[in-house]
Amino acid sequence: MTLGFSTKTKAALLGMAVCYLFVLWFAIESLVSLYVSSTIADSRENLQQRLALLTFNIEVSLYKDIYLADSLTSIVSIDPEFAKENWAIMASNLINRATYVRNLGIAPNDTISNVFPVEGNEASIGMDYRNVPSQHGSIIQARNSQNIYLAGPVNLVQGGKGLIARYPIFSDFPENLQYWGVVSVVIDYTKLLDSLDLPGISGADIAIRRTSRLNASAPYSAFYGNDGIFEQADYSVLLTLPGATWEVAAKYNINQLVNITRIENVIRGLGWSLGIVLLTSIVLFFRYLHYTRIASLQDELTRLPNRRFAMMQLQQLMQVYKEQRSFAILNIDVNEFKSINDTYGHHVGDQYLQHIANILKHSVRASDPVSRMGGDEFIVILHRAESSDTVAQTINKIENALTRAKFIVNKSKLIPSVSVGYAMANEHTTTTELLKAADANMYQNKFHEKQKKKVTYVDAHTPLEN
Repeated sequence: MTLGFSTKTKAALLGMAVCYLFVLWFAIESLVSLYVSSTIADSRENLQQRLALLTFNIEVSLYKDIYLADSLTSIVSIDPEFAKENWAIMASNLINRATYVRNLGIAPNDTISNVFPVEGNEASIGMDYRNVPSQHGSIIQARNSQNIYLAGPVNLVQGGKGLIARYPIFSDFPENLQYWGVVSVVIDYTKLLDSLDLPGISGADIAIRRTSRLNASAPYSAFYGNDGIFEQADYSVLLTLPGATWEVAAKYNINQLVNITRIENVIRGLGWSLGIVLLTSIVLFFRYLHYTRIASLQDELTRLPNRRFAMMQLQQLMQVYKEQRSFAILNIDVNEFKSINDTYGHHVGDQYLQHIANILKHSVRASDPVSRMGGDEFIVILHRAESSDTVAQTINKIENALTRAKFIVNKSKLIPSVSVGYAMANEHTTTTELLKAADANMYQNKFHEKQKKKVTYVDAHTPLEN
């Protein structure tokens, strides 16, 4: 009798070993692929949120400083001589309240007579803008539009770069037929960029340029970043500023944000070193993290963000916007939902909610999240909704979409209907007040419409509209 395994057993063991190695390799590579994809998706989502916050900060910073000068220009327009006599006091007060204003100037008949501060800006006193074509063009733009015009960034006579807000002054307001001159507010372009920390946004190459409102197909060259970024942008948004429109674009470079190669090597090393037991533990651990993350922020039935997500978003917005809130919420309640549950059963009611959730999601902008608060109640956060007219347009769009999207059950077609209430964030100081106001508005609308039949039944053989 020979010791050891027979040739057949050795062949079987070798085959099992090969199969084991193949399965282990396949499992490790699958785990690598899953983790890397999840990491890239999370990184892109986080990056997009940071870019959205960047554009918001640009708008807020420029609007704040530009409109601080409104009172000053009003005084100049009413009494130019008084303004020139008290120029130092008024200009000093404005600069102390502003964040990025570098200096201010008055130019009767387009010739600078007063500047503040004088130190460092002596070279600009007495300058006739008509002899400086690079700056006179923006003054002509402001005079022709009879409104603020934001120029730049431009090279300043006193050195450095700046954005210049031109305020045209007319001595016969409001007719504005007799042009008096211009008030210029110079914003420190370098200081503004430093505060935005654009280089600190890793994982994306960013570019900013002016665009023409009259001819969007003929944009300006980028004054920050490279023009090529606009051609392959993963993220692009237009910023409407006083007298100017800027475009911010970004091209993602996830490899700058996450070292994908290192992640792959670490996972492979752990997998091959620890074997099947550790591999199984890793798979279960990451599956647990994945499903926990989904469960914590996503509604299981509709796959929409859940109440927790909505409350987090609202609290963050109320803190970020502070007293300059320009968003609104819609409180949406499904009409006759209990009747549908009682008539067709809860499984049909669930399908009905999924149907409505899908319509709501596609009826608003991608930047306006739709969340299910529970039961048949939804909330939509409308970013940059500055007036009730804007909100009303969105509500009308949602109602029209629901009317067109019929829900077929058994031999009937149900026309979905909702009651919508809204609240503007700038009218409330806390999240609780905002939610209560939207809820009260929704019930008021429901009360006014309670005599109307909110769910219409039609013969199932009636063709759907195209």
